[in-house]
Amino acid sequence: MSKLSEAMKPHLDQVAERLLAEVTGVRHVLILTTDGLKAAVAGELGEDDQDRAAAMSAGLLSAARAATQALAGNEELAISQVITECSGADGGPRGWAIIMGAGNNIALAVWAGPEADIGVIAHRMTAHAASLAGLLTAPARSDER
Repeated sequence: MSKLSEAMKPHLDQVAERLLAEVTGVRHVLILTTDGLKAAVAGELGEDDQDRAAAMSAGLLSAARAATQALAGNEELAISQVITECSGADGGPRGWAIIMGAGNNIALAVWAGPEADIGVIAHRMTAHAASLAGLLTAPARSDER
């Protein structure tokens, strides 16, 4: 985590906890850098799953942007959010993964159960993303050490 986000850790934790508490059906909230590092987590996600979810969420956001730009033939398009609906082996609903950018090099990811209203989740995520964008920008990771 960058020094800037280390200083902001209490605020990031508060944002994640608030989103978890205010929307019915949200089970996990993850604030991450777009290069796949977790910045804050709320919910009952294990440590290894937190790191894996941050890396995969960043990858999915990047892949969705690249695919959309290729499909549209427009390299300037940005991705607002990626929504993945998940079902069980029986075809029944299992939940939703929603990932959205929240500023320069920052993203917000949520896992919600099938009872969740994704419209409400997306609305609240957008509000929290806007507040994060105004307060936190993670510098892009460089190869210099």
